[in-house]
Amino acid sequence: MWERGADIADEITTQDPPANSDRIFSVGDLPYLLGHADNDALPPPFDIPALPDREASLRDTLIDFRPAPWTGVTWRAGTPNMRQALLKKAPAALFASALRDILGVIIVVQRNPAEGEIARFKAALGRPVQDMSHTNTDIEDLLALSGLLDTYAGVSNTKTHLRAARGKVSDVIVPSPAEFRWMNEGDANP
Repeated sequence: MWERGADIADEITTQDPPANSDRIFSVGDLPYLLGHADNDALPPPFDIPALPDREASLRDTLIDFRPAPWTGVTWRAGTPNMRQALLKKAPAALFASALRDILGVIIVVQRNPAEGEIARFKAALGRPVQDMSHTNTDIEDLLALSGLLDTYAGVSNTKTHLRAARGKVSDVIVPSPAEFRWMNEGDANP
């Protein structure tokens, strides 16, 4: 997908780099390595356009969810019980209650919602929600939807990054105090 429209890589390979390579780094460290250590100097995200047919189809679906604006939400991301994996989780009921006064339609784009989880979120919100969690099964759908939503609120996840690639901002729930990735004080190598 990425090589089809983003034009961001000269080559994509599945080969592992040599073990003694001095050119191995986390992509999250790239702004620092390029000398963009503060927010004002960060380069803009690269643009990843959505497939027009996917965007049109999802736009039609959203139009059926009257009235706009459309706010996408997620409350969990990451992989639990995996070594060095990042698990981000906001209490769904508390998060839903914070969204009660948001106008328009709340659209759940939570990846792999647990049994009854959306119903509990809806009950805490106190109004209907639209479930579009199925878009997580196809990155092209997720990319298109990410650009169509008027707003997004939730934990940092793929949707946050795809929205940035579509030129959209997100309201992201981060821990307090925020860690180094959110450009708060701290060290990437504690």
